[in-house]
Amino acid sequence: MFMKSLGALVFACLLTFTLSASAQCDGHCPSALAYDYLCKAQWPADVILNPDEMPEPAFGLTSFHDYLLDNVKYPSKAVELGVEGLVFTAFIVEKDGSITNIRTLRGIKIFNDLQSEAAEECNQAIIKAIEKMPKCSPGYLWGSPVRTAVCLPVNFQIQQKF
Repeated sequence: MFMKSLGALVFACLLTFTLSASAQCDGHCPSALAYDYLCKAQWPADVILNPDEMPEPAFGLTSFHDYLLDNVKYPSKAVELGVEGLVFTAFIVEKDGSITNIRTLRGIKIFNDLQSEAAEECNQAIIKAIEKMPKCSPGYLWGSPVRTAVCLPVNFQIQQKF
């Protein structure tokens, strides 16, 4: 039961973005790490991290994956500079299914100024896609809708074309 809930906590599996701006799921969902970041973040007292029923995108999980592929764009500057990494973005799904409090819990870590700006563009690309997302079905606890925190891990990875 715990692993099922934990797996649902992460809306989509790890996405790998390629140079051609297409993406695929590589089958590795870092659910435990996402949950760890979610637990360490500061949330209002009424926000639930692990409800009985997790929120889901209105168009379903499979279509959510497609939505992300279409709406999260690998910034060209990041591709040029070779910026890659895993970004954990969190948000709250409200009782009415609206999405609020979108924030990067852990972004791509870069140690030089030029690449740092490009890494921040990757972090922002995910936030912009989530901001445009339609309402979700809310999470439920004991049969009632609750405010639920969700973490979305996205991996930006440049793949060479052959």
